[in-house]
Amino acid sequence: MVITQNQIKHVRSLQQKKYRQEFNQFIIEGFRAIDEALKANGQITEMFIEESLLENSKYHQLVHLLTQRNIPIYNASQKQIKEMSDTKTPSGILAVCSIPKADNKAGGNWLYLDEISDPGNAGTLLRTAAWFNVPNVCFSKGCVDPHSPKTVRSGMGAHFYLNILVDTNIDQISNNSTVLGAGMEGEEPLGLEINEPWILALGSEAHGLSDQISPHIETVISIPKLGNGESLNVAVAGGIIIRDLTKK
Repeated sequence: MVITQNQIKHVRSLQQKKYRQEFNQFIIEGFRAIDEALKANGQITEMFIEESLLENSKYHQLVHLLTQRNIPIYNASQKQIKEMSDTKTPSGILAVCSIPKADNKAGGNWLYLDEISDPGNAGTLLRTAAWFNVPNVCFSKGCVDPHSPKTVRSGMGAHFYLNILVDTNIDQISNNSTVLGAGMEGEEPLGLEINEPWILALGSEAHGLSDQISPHIETVISIPKLGNGESLNVAVAGGIIIRDLTKK
């Protein structure tokens, strides 16, 4: 199928949060992300691919699966792909997905991201949550948008395995859950008896947890420092704590 200029304009608009919210759609780029979306039954609405890539057998199965599911596939030039992508060197393949409806009453454990602004950290934490089977992730007001292109790229397909809430206060998800906060002064997670379900709140590296979170926290968790350095990167710290919490 041949791509139109209106389609290019629409996909390009999804680089901005207001249009992602308006159309309830976001962009995924690259073979791996699209393949992961298909495995997880993500709601892909259309895919765009450079014709030259179709000569590579790697893409044949992907195209076959999309065709089986009646998902439109559009041939695009390198220039057109570049217009739709926000990267300097696009991979040559991207797709548009519907944003799944989120559920603030979902069962299981939660990761709460409190005003984390770096998309790389946010995407890495989404990958970590998916890996350790923490099914729910909540982004506070003031957080980076989980469906921004940079966050999606960092998530590497994790979005399709998670229930993701945005612009939500912790008290909207904290019923019957043990609320934990990561901080510099606290208890080591491996030594704690923690009732499930729990919510782990992580704050920004610059400011820590915000004032609106503090009244809800029952236990502060900290990672012991064995060497030197001021602090850990929030994605690294989150990964260590989640691993310890899910190891029990």
